Amino acid sequence: MDIKLQDKIVDFTAIKLEKNVGKVCRCKRTQYIVDEKQYRVYCSQCGAQVEAFKALLDIATTGSQYYEQISRLQEQRKQLEDYQPTRRVLKRIEEIINTSTFRHKPRPICPCCDEPFLLEELERGRQWRGGHEVEDRISKRLNGTPQE
Repeated sequence: MDIKLQDKIVDFTAIKLEKNVGKVCRCKRTQYIVDEKQYRVYCSQCGAQVEAFKALLDIATTGSQYYEQISRLQEQRKQLEDYQPTRRVLKRIEEIINTSTFRHKPRPICPCCDEPFLLEELERGRQWRGGHEVEDRISKRLNGTPQE
């Protein structure tokens, strides 16, 4: 290339064209891009410049909504975990066995015949029964009146 021609070439890399200066962001779920050098905030979806305070307020509001939603979901999860009566009973039995101060592990006693038994015996399927008959027998044994 000619030396005279090189002197006439202008480098445009230092010029930054801002296309969306007057554009207003109307995006529903805005995500922001922060320009740390020029202290500006832009919408990542439409590219519009956003006021920094509006962006901060939006982030704070959205964050608190997420926090409230997470709190509600955690409470619902806890309620569901606590609701499972069988699971609660089994956890309590496990606590009793693990915190026992007896020389030998304590064994449950049958409420009908007052005989001790091993928990492993409950695993055998033939000893499990269900239905209205079983519920009625349990109800009679506990309070003397059948359950409907």
